[in-house]
Amino acid sequence: MLDRIKIIYLIAKNVFKASLRDRVMYGLVFLSLLFISMAHLPFVLKEIPGFKGEIPLNMAIQIGFFFITIFMFLIVVFVSLGILQDQLESGKMLLILSKPIRRGEVLLGINLGLVEILFLNWLVITGGLWLTAFIHTGQLNLNIFLGMGVIFLMAVLFLSLIITIYTFIPSGLSGLLAFLVFLGSFGAANSIHLTRWMDYPLLLNSTKIIIKCFPRVVPLLAVSMKTLGMISIEVNFVAPIVHTLISIIIFNLVAFFKFNQIK
Repeated sequence: MLDRIKIIYLIAKNVFKASLRDRVMYGLVFLSLLFISMAHLPFVLKEIPGFKGEIPLNMAIQIGFFFITIFMFLIVVFVSLGILQDQLESGKMLLILSKPIRRGEVLLGINLGLVEILFLNWLVITGGLWLTAFIHTGQLNLNIFLGMGVIFLMAVLFLSLIITIYTFIPSGLSGLLAFLVFLGSFGAANSIHLTRWMDYPLLLNSTKIIIKCFPRVVPLLAVSMKTLGMISIEVNFVAPIVHTLISIIIFNLVAFFKFNQIK
């Protein structure tokens, strides 16, 4: 058992090191920090259009929230696809599988390595926003890490979806399809009401299951914004987070079984 864990750890470590050599990732991190530096503006300008009546800290957090969300998803797409295409290349896979390594261990190691590099990027980017707030307010504002932690969870879900789709369609198209699924999830919550017009029970039940499997992006964003103090409405914290954790597990199980079937 310990030998299997060690193999997975070594694969994850190799993926992590390979990701650190990705120049595109560094470019995205640099750009994200550059845009997040705009969070300084509310503290030095008297008024910013579109933020009338807001205190500087809230304005800074809103600016950081917007850019962190965008760049975390960009990093997931570019880094994960690059690693998947490199690590799952046919020649390399034949070399890896010639050793006493199982397919599932390879995929799990790749997944864990990508989560590690994703966490490192999230920590650096979120740390940039936190440092900005700390410099100007002198307060720890640890809720910034808690609120942005939900964005990290969304990024992990997005990563799991990309890996799952990649096992079916091993190309850059998997990133686009994963993005479209996330985009479609914005209307998934309301589309459940449209199913009442269906007269066929099998089609109705199948549609409901598909809709329920969509990522809960809007509720997750609401949880993040509530934690950051950006909104004051009541938000259910438990349901979207539990749904996301279950979705991550399901996506990875699907990827695991599909990857094991590839000849």
